[in-house]
Amino acid sequence: MNSNSEEKLGPIRRYLRNGFLGHAVEDEYHFDSRGQIFTVERGSVLYRARVSQEFLDDHAPAEITNLLHQWDLASALRDAGGVMVLVTNSGIGPR
Repeated sequence: MNSNSEEKLGPIRRYLRNGFLGHAVEDEYHFDSRGQIFTVERGSVLYRARVSQEFLDDHAPAEITNLLHQWDLASALRDAGGVMVLVTNSGIGPR
């Protein structure tokens, strides 16, 4: 079990489900990278994002939602293709 609460992960899941209608959204904690890995998939289309533990620790649920919209994570994932995108306190960037 990871240390991230539903109140922090729920806004990310909702954001991704709304940004990628019809896609499956799954996530799991990776201890090696200390981050929550989100996978958005539909058929052969696959997008991946790693949300750092620090980002989750430092922001309230409403802030998480606002930052994902402000930084436009959905577009960053589409632009990255299959390459994992990293979400940190500094913003969004390549893995």
